[in-house]
Amino acid sequence: MDLSELFGLVPAPSIATADLAPVLDLNFLFDAPRAPKPAIPPAAVPAMPATVAALPASTERYNGYANSRTWGMALLLSNDAQHYAEIAKRVRLDGTLVPADVEAYARSLNGKGGIELDEWMDGEIDWNEVAADFDADLPKGVATDLRQHIAQAQVEGQVVKLVQQLDRATYQKVNAILEGLGGKWSKKLKGHLFEDDPNDVIDTFLLTGQFPQGCMDPKKTFGFFPTPVELAKSVVALAGLTPGMTVLEPSAGSARLADEAAAIVGKSAVQCKEIQPGLAAKLRDAGYPVAEGDFLSMEPGEDDRVDAVVMNPPFSKRADLHHVMHATKWLLPGGRLVAIMSEGVMFRSTKLDAAFQALVAEYDGQFIPNPAGAFKESGTAVNTVTLVLTKPAC
Repeated sequence: MDLSELFGLVPAPSIATADLAPVLDLNFLFDAPRAPKPAIPPAAVPAMPATVAALPASTERYNGYANSRTWGMALLLSNDAQHYAEIAKRVRLDGTLVPADVEAYARSLNGKGGIELDEWMDGEIDWNEVAADFDADLPKGVATDLRQHIAQAQVEGQVVKLVQQLDRATYQKVNAILEGLGGKWSKKLKGHLFEDDPNDVIDTFLLTGQFPQGCMDPKKTFGFFPTPVELAKSVVALAGLTPGMTVLEPSAGSARLADEAAAIVGKSAVQCKEIQPGLAAKLRDAGYPVAEGDFLSMEPGEDDRVDAVVMNPPFSKRADLHHVMHATKWLLPGGRLVAIMSEGVMFRSTKLDAAFQALVAEYDGQFIPNPAGAFKESGTAVNTVTLVLTKPAC
């Protein structure tokens, strides 16, 4: 279909089918595979004047879309097999397709193949409509068993090795995921070889359900995200605070958790630790006792033990496990720790995870799933759980 009249663009040079790189079909990775939606027959597309501005503002005229440009973008992305496959890679493990991810991919096309998008895209396209159109047809998340195979794989340097014997059909799916993450099978090494340390990209995939093309840099993405207000209230409620108790917040950040705790026990009873100097200064100005520095490098003194710990630690490089295990050192006997953690703690099976799960069992721990999209207001779609631990009384 020639979209040049719709967009008022110079047609791109025709490309022979043989010149196109093969497109990876990811539909078979998902629980409910669906075929790409068929191209709209030319006869179904109403005749349009050459100038987009001359078109009437009628959603009925544009196949239910808000305007011609939104409809045009939906057609551009869905009627091209390669674009369709790229959008499919951005479906997250919870089955959602985030409009911002679709927009980012579309903008990456700018200037390629004779297409200049910026002049007509900004402020005109309803990306929610475009994403919803794909969301109705795309597969709904990588199957849980496939996710667990990736989570249980052993990482040795730059090589990822599967630890379970898989049937051929399952292996083909897991292999496709590892290749999508950047790995290449090595018969000599008996595993998938990555160009760099694969831990970050695997952790990011398990956290967000995205392949590398849609991944955000985990070093930036999972370092500091303010705790959503409603989730902060829930964490403090689970801690069971009462006046007279003492509290630790090991990654105090913008004081969302500290403020909720202080409303019950007072600011002087809330110990705050914070690695970022600017945030530490703001906490001091707000009246909190603050120790500035890396929490993992700190050790509690006898007078530092507390009745409760409330925390939302960083997630990158499994930092949430390290922070939670370290924070238990501050608890008094019978004290309670409530932590927001990445959902990945439910799937991984490394030595670190084994030690962590042993601590959870010792402290009579309980995982509570947080609502999907709980951190949306903080700028991330990472899935999380809340962990509640109670230190043995003796």
